[in-house]
Amino acid sequence: MGESTQDKIIELNTNDAFPRPTAITNTLDSAYRLAIRDNELYFTDYSGGRVLKLNLNARFPTTAIQQVLTGLHTSRDLCFNGNDLFVTSDETNWRTSKIMRYNIQSSSQTATYFPFAGTNAPHNMVVKDGYLYVLDNKKILKTRIDPPSDSGQIIEQQYLLVDATKIYISNDNKIQVSEDNAPLRDFLNKAGNEFAQIVHLNNYLYVAIPNQNKIAKIDTSRRPVRIRDFITGLNSPRGLALKNDFLYFTEANGSIKKVDITRRPLRRLRLVADRLNNPNSLIFKDNDLYISETDKISKINVNNSSSTEVTAVITGLKGAAGMVFHGSNLYVSESFKNRVLKYDTAVPELPLNLNSVFFEGLFNPTGLAIKNGLLYVAESESNRVFSTFILNESTSQTRLNRRIEIYTNNYTEELYVYFSKPDSNYEIINIRTQQLVSSGVLYANRFYNKDFNLIDISSLSSGVYALKIPSDGIVHRFVKN
Repeated sequence: MGESTQDKIIELNTNDAFPRPTAITNTLDSAYRLAIRDNELYFTDYSGGRVLKLNLNARFPTTAIQQVLTGLHTSRDLCFNGNDLFVTSDETNWRTSKIMRYNIQSSSQTATYFPFAGTNAPHNMVVKDGYLYVLDNKKILKTRIDPPSDSGQIIEQQYLLVDATKIYISNDNKIQVSEDNAPLRDFLNKAGNEFAQIVHLNNYLYVAIPNQNKIAKIDTSRRPVRIRDFITGLNSPRGLALKNDFLYFTEANGSIKKVDITRRPLRRLRLVADRLNNPNSLIFKDNDLYISETDKISKINVNNSSSTEVTAVITGLKGAAGMVFHGSNLYVSESFKNRVLKYDTAVPELPLNLNSVFFEGLFNPTGLAIKNGLLYVAESESNRVFSTFILNESTSQTRLNRRIEIYTNNYTEELYVYFSKPDSNYEIINIRTQQLVSSGVLYANRFYNKDFNLIDISSLSSGVYALKIPSDGIVHRFVKN
């Protein structure tokens, strides 16, 4: 067993009745964490911002120390997943950290940022069954390390629906609802049902139930809530969309069909598209029906009844799930890569192959919805729904600038902002009320070789806010406790 102390690494023989430590090396500065891979011992040099290794079979271990990874601000914890080494590195302000990823077979000595949303001070990491588990203050978080390789896999998806006052989410055998940003509560709980996409018309919700091969109808004006079969005998329907008097739905055989919901009894089902790859959600933009398949986004013009062929809009995706429009911008959740993408569908060239990452480091994002300038994201892995602010400007003016870093100090009630473009105006907006609550200018203040400033948020009440820098299209969501 190995253990790091302040300036050395010692070894204990656990087979001895009274094990005595033996120094492997005592020439270190600030060794912090250890990990063993084959016959090599990896360890972090905290203050040096490095990861080093030594060969345990070497006759003189001290002379066998090699640098593996350099250039970190500090290096704290580490763990392995195959040839990938994960390292936590503290930022210039020691209270915040990030996770770095490095392939030990690489000839380079630099690591890449590993996006992991929701972490503040990650430490003590372990890997199991393709997931990275992180102890972060008083919570344990996990995320999938790499996307599944099976592009034909059916996505375990949650679906979101937003109306004037409510947000609905389908979650396994229940549908939950949030009214006026209140916490989610059960709206309908029915064992044995797998609720999928939901659409609404007047006082009715239509919901696909793939494991029961049917679509059901719910009267939201009645209490208790009543659910009745609407169409039965289908082939595992998942995605739903309404256009005029027609309900469109997907089936597991790769087809999309529609039915006139005003006719009773229901007439024959009409084929809209076929030969799709696991279609799982639908959304309309004018007369174009957009379809999320596992590896791409497709569309078909429903006014053209002479063809069932679809056009590829976005290709090369890994687990395309939820979709939502904001103007001409299409937001897509790519669940296997734990991120949300944004595309301008006004671009005439199809298919769109260039990914524009809007938000990353999520936990299997699936359902999407937009309301009052907020993008809502359902994370199937963490079983939560969160929101992030989006801008109203055109695509050419809107971009997510990742050079900004924000940390909230809960003790001094200040917002620490590190940025690369000083002298920019900023605004703070209350996400719930959409009201401007503060504004000012970010002036340069040199701090650890970075542009740094403080924003006093002590006068803000508890809640969720967005820091907005209009000149750069920067938006960052933060929570005031």
